[in-house]
Amino acid sequence: MDGEASPVIPRALSEALPRRQLVLVAGPGLSELECPLAGEESATGAPAIRSEGHIQRALEEAVGIAAGSTRDLPEAAEYCQYDPRLGRAFLVQRICQWRTFRQGRPLPLAHRHIARLPWRAVVTTNHDRLIERALEEEMLDFAVRALDSRPEEASPSSPLTVFKIHGDVGRPESLVITRDDLDAYSTRHAATAHAVAELRTGAVLLFAGYGLRDAVFSHVWSMFARSLSGEREGAAFALVGSPLAPEAEYWSRRNLRLVPVGDTRRLDSWLQALGAAAGVPGFDAARTQGRP
Repeated sequence: MDGEASPVIPRALSEALPRRQLVLVAGPGLSELECPLAGEESATGAPAIRSEGHIQRALEEAVGIAAGSTRDLPEAAEYCQYDPRLGRAFLVQRICQWRTFRQGRPLPLAHRHIARLPWRAVVTTNHDRLIERALEEEMLDFAVRALDSRPEEASPSSPLTVFKIHGDVGRPESLVITRDDLDAYSTRHAATAHAVAELRTGAVLLFAGYGLRDAVFSHVWSMFARSLSGEREGAAFALVGSPLAPEAEYWSRRNLRLVPVGDTRRLDSWLQALGAAAGVPGFDAARTQGRP
């Protein structure tokens, strides 16, 4: 990290982590880290789909509309679902194919750091199993609470639970993909929404891998927004690139502090710094320093 500014690590995060009071809310940006270049993909025969934007454009092409015609991936997915030539089955098949293209590839370093940090819980809207793979490779004990599963189905003895709140590629019928899926979530998946909202009690939230204007982030944020209303400062944080002052103020008034990370493709460096600032064994404090 020579020549780079030291990562910003708010004290509330470095203090909450070793107490197991920090809940990670993981978004699609984490799954896009360290993706191979297009040339490398074509050489291995893997699909050239590396990001939410790639998937959105691929669905627009399948429907037969111009690139950029839809606002985001959930809207493109909805167009695909209602196209009589394609439908929900085609959409789910393609999403599962694209979400598993990293199968067998090395994990991003950020995921290895995530696996080694003592979270209270991990909530993810990602359909893939990268976080679970990282935990398995670290040989850690954890439970997965699938979408709409009952609390007793997750092992109460496990120190960590991963909440797959938008489904999993292993259960294609569970995937939350379209805007309709998001709009109907609180009705169709009331038990999961309630369980996630309850994680806020006595916890600090850390959002990573989201764009603040994304439909998926708006959906997840809505699960916590009411409980954060009037809450103390320092109850929720989001890792972002380089936020503008008005944007930071907007979210600050909603009790979400934006933490600048510069290059969002280097979240591994920030997570390394978080572990060091929190005194987590195995993280090198000499390389990083925190900030109050």
